[in-house]
Amino acid sequence: MSRVLSILSKAREELGDVNNTRFTDSKLLEHLNDGIKDFILSTKSLKERLYVELASNVAIYDISKYALFVERVEYMNTKIDTLSFTELDSINAMWQYETGNVVKAITFEHQSKGSFRIYPRLNTVSNNIVSSSDYGILVDFSLDDDIVGIPSIIDVEQNLQAYLVLYVIKKPNIITLTTPDEELELDELYDKAFVHYIKAQCLRNDSDSNNRQFGNEELSAYAMYIVNNNKDFALDNQVSGDRIIQYKGFM
Repeated sequence: MSRVLSILSKAREELGDVNNTRFTDSKLLEHLNDGIKDFILSTKSLKERLYVELASNVAIYDISKYALFVERVEYMNTKIDTLSFTELDSINAMWQYETGNVVKAITFEHQSKGSFRIYPRLNTVSNNIVSSSDYGILVDFSLDDDIVGIPSIIDVEQNLQAYLVLYVIKKPNIITLTTPDEELELDELYDKAFVHYIKAQCLRNDSDSNNRQFGNEELSAYAMYIVNNNKDFALDNQVSGDRIIQYKGFM
């Protein structure tokens, strides 16, 4: 039995639903995917470094396909700040129209989830970015852990004319009933945590007050896995990989 089916089967067994009459597979899978996402955000256990290639006069970039959370941003080799609209207005009231040859800051404010705006937009980049799809090209590289636990790319500066480096919490794979074990990005040590999470969500949505209380207890049991994980420095620096995103689109 695959890990996914094992997790769902264990949750059903402990929920008293071995005949699959109370909860649909789609609902349990929804809770499982939510639990994995919550665990990754809470523990920062899947880190990735994204290289976003910048295009001429493009202000807004979308990384929602790849990342849950951005921890740090660099332009080339220089760290840049994340600023609010108010802070950018204090720099230049017309900042949204400003162009330049160096990115000084980014903002997530007033953008759709997963998108950010650079300041200023670049006017010195060629428009020769070629993409095979509307979603851009992803290139995976071999892992080579450096001192901060993030993999390195050899000679990346020679391959990209202008880019941002985003240190992010990776968006996990979407889990289905047929997902093979090797595509589950967290160790099987945490499968029991997801059983607790699934049970918690099912019970907390129940109309019976006792079941809702049991659901809170299950959520507390799940939370203990997060607490214990955060004590483990090695896992907290788990590396997923490096990817180059060649952005296609003009906004």
